[in-house]
Amino acid sequence: GDVLISSVASMLQANLRAGEHLFRIGGDEFAMLLPLDGSYAERRAQKFISAIETFRVGWNGYILSTTASIGLASLTPGRSEFAQALSQADAACFTAKELGGNRICFADQHTEVMLVHTEAMQWAVRIRNALGNGGFEIHCQEIRAFKSDSGMGREFEVLLRLRDPDSNRLLSPVLFMPAAERFDLGTRIDRHVIELLLGWMESHPAEAQSVASCSINLSADTMQDEGFADF
Repeated sequence: GDVLISSVASMLQANLRAGEHLFRIGGDEFAMLLPLDGSYAERRAQKFISAIETFRVGWNGYILSTTASIGLASLTPGRSEFAQALSQADAACFTAKELGGNRICFADQHTEVMLVHTEAMQWAVRIRNALGNGGFEIHCQEIRAFKSDSGMGREFEVLLRLRDPDSNRLLSPVLFMPAAERFDLGTRIDRHVIELLLGWMESHPAEAQSVASCSINLSADTMQDEGFADF
């Protein structure tokens, strides 16, 4: 899978024209920024569909191939928001997959299907913003034994919350972690939580000395991350 994704990405990159940009936004998901009008963008997207369909990669004696689904959304400078356009393109791509794949679907924010699938991308954008501007906060939930206290020190579980910049409410991970896992942001969040926790302990040495142990929830991707132990 890694070989196929990397090879397709290299092929797409080699076929970009001046002013076009390619970004990897998830496991097997890419975004392209094309400075084109609608009709020409469709023809350009169709060429990418055909190029991927005919592309072949050799691996361990096997020939690998795949197809792609593309969602198109327009982004007008000064009149469109980046997060909204990317969400619409993501929803259109999801719809193209549901229709059988190997095809192009145009974003239409007025259809029910599109509205359902724009939410994940919007959360991904909010998560990246929160990682960059301090929008995440850690809280702790104390762990106590049913029997008498051992006196060894405090034990607690570290919990993560996202501060909504508009309402100032604290949002639960139930709302944003599914999107984080889909767009490979789980490991970044886990490392961020550890940095926040250790930073808090360093700035509160007296409180840190009273801690016997703390538990941190980690994503499956983090458990498979070869560099996590060194981190």
